[in-house]
This record gives sequence, C-alpha cells and structure tokens, in this order.
Amino acid sequence: MNKLRWRVLLNYWPNITHINDLGSAEDLILHPAMTKSFMRPHLVLQSEESCRECEYFHICKGGCAYEAIVGTGNRNRKTKFCEVYKALYGQIKSDLIAIGKKPQS
Repeated sequence: MNKLRWRVLLNYWPNITHINDLGSAEDLILHPAMTKSFMRPHLVLQSEESCRECEYFHICKGGCAYEAIVGTGNRNRKTKFCEVYKALYGQIKSDLIAIGKKPQS
C-alpha cells in the first residue's frame, strides 16, 4: 500500500496499528472508525443529491471511502468513478436479464 493511502487511513483509524489493539468484538463495533464506516452510506445520501435517486446506491453506497477522500477530500462524497460504476452495474443488470435471472433491487 502506498504512503498516501496509509496516511489517509491513519487519519481515520489513528490508534489502530494491529487488530489486537481493538480488544473485544464489542470494542471493535463501538470504535469510532467503525462508527464512521457504518454511517458513511447515510452521510453520502445527505451530501449527494444524485445518490438519493440512483437505482444502484444499495450496491455501491457511494463507492470506496478511500477514493472519495483522495478525489474530493471528503469521505462522505461519492467517488469520481460514479459513472463507471453505473455503467458497469447497468451492463451486469442487462446481462442477468438476458440469461433469465432477476437482478436484485
């Protein structure tokens, strides 16, 4: 992992250097970094109007938090790859329909 990625991750998970630093499963769930991760989809929806109407948001949830941080400086924004994800998910949906499978909605 490159140095920039580590710096970005450490800004959000500053006190974790090893999985054993987390303690119990309850400590992990209540850790601020996990709370941020669980809340991110809701915060993306609040800040990105286009995500509220997107049929694929239940799949992508705003994309990768790291990419959002690097691309926008804000982990609660959608990533710059939004249109690529939409095209990919649209193609997968079409392919599933073509072979007689019902895509999840």
